[in-house]
Amino acid sequence: MGQTMRSDLCLPILASLLLPVALAEPQSKLQLSGFGSIAATRTDDDAIAFKRSFQSRANSKTWAFDADSRLGLQLDMAPSDNWHGVLQVVGMQREKGTFDPTVEWANLAWEVNPSWRLRLGRMVTPVTSSSESRDVGYAQLSARPPLETIGIYPMVGHDGADIRYRHSLGEGEMRVQMFAGQTRYKLPFLAYTVDKVYGAAINYAVNDWTLRYAHTRLDDARATGGSYVTTIGSLLPSLNAIAPYCVNVECSDLIPRINRLTTGWGGRFNVISLSYDDGNWNLMSEYATRKVNTFISDARSLVTQLGYRINNFTPYVGFNKVDSINRQQPVQFVVSDPAQQANADILAAIVSRSLLFPQAAIRNVIGLRWDAHRNLALKIQVDQVKHKYPQASYTGFYVRTTAPDGSLVPYDGKVRVYSISADFIF
Repeated sequence: MGQTMRSDLCLPILASLLLPVALAEPQSKLQLSGFGSIAATRTDDDAIAFKRSFQSRANSKTWAFDADSRLGLQLDMAPSDNWHGVLQVVGMQREKGTFDPTVEWANLAWEVNPSWRLRLGRMVTPVTSSSESRDVGYAQLSARPPLETIGIYPMVGHDGADIRYRHSLGEGEMRVQMFAGQTRYKLPFLAYTVDKVYGAAINYAVNDWTLRYAHTRLDDARATGGSYVTTIGSLLPSLNAIAPYCVNVECSDLIPRINRLTTGWGGRFNVISLSYDDGNWNLMSEYATRKVNTFISDARSLVTQLGYRINNFTPYVGFNKVDSINRQQPVQFVVSDPAQQANADILAAIVSRSLLFPQAAIRNVIGLRWDAHRNLALKIQVDQVKHKYPQASYTGFYVRTTAPDGSLVPYDGKVRVYSISADFIF
């Protein structure tokens, strides 16, 4: 699949494909369904606020509905036994801090036979085991999907194509999915364009066990806007001026990585997961790695969650860890020219403060899910988070708050996040 689809062409092309198929089959089956979450979160520390990584507005010690509340509508069309189209729109707080709807799914699938399926359009990239259901709170045992693994991958979906093959193997079933496309994605501080997204996922399910491995690649990714690009643009002339004098590896490695943010970078993402669900016991464990050649840190994460269902109640616990592999705080630039060292120290301090946000934390979780009614689950959850670098300026899921004078509010590295949610489907 060497040719990828342009994001701005995907939806019109898909519409032109869906309409003739629907008109040709007057007995087309249409089904409208939906899902949503009404969720409140808060932290126990004014120094740290919580949000999803793509959102701009975070909240600390007061209850707010911004982070996890959402509403989704999905239209499924099955004009025949082997054709299926889906359109899904999800509204939630996004990078501008407003509640906006976005088309997450818009694709047409052809079931060639029981083993093979071809799909074209917009779809969620299957990076982790919860990628395709990450917006459906009802589908998650806990209050939200695991932050440590979904945070490894900076995008959500792609416009392109995939092919899936499934086959019985021993007592279970194996599924292989290969995908390719391109995407655009916006964060509060950065906008990406990625020309090549591709990879494969292998899933084997036997009895109550499921083993999954996924490998995803990004190539020709470029930052096209946001405050990061502005900051980097002002720093690059000075950084490139000291680059020839770099002595330590951190200096000689990091400056080219910063340059690649706008000129083109790539990444490799590997995720392996194991889950078990017999109707009572629910176990999920997932290990993920990220390796990129821009200034974003390489990272690895581990997620483990265990729950036990007692009638309509499921208490659960979790242990989660994420760590930056090739980052330390603060950054140090050592150069061979003594006349350049003072400037290198200033630049290292700016890079540490403005660009590098190390992912290094342990998160322990305890929660309770109550299936109060058909298609309705109520949840209460407490996350105990311990950051490895409390002095860093965080972005992503946890955000350092600022005092009136612009300085960071002192933080001791430990924070609790409280969550109450009502997740539903209809």
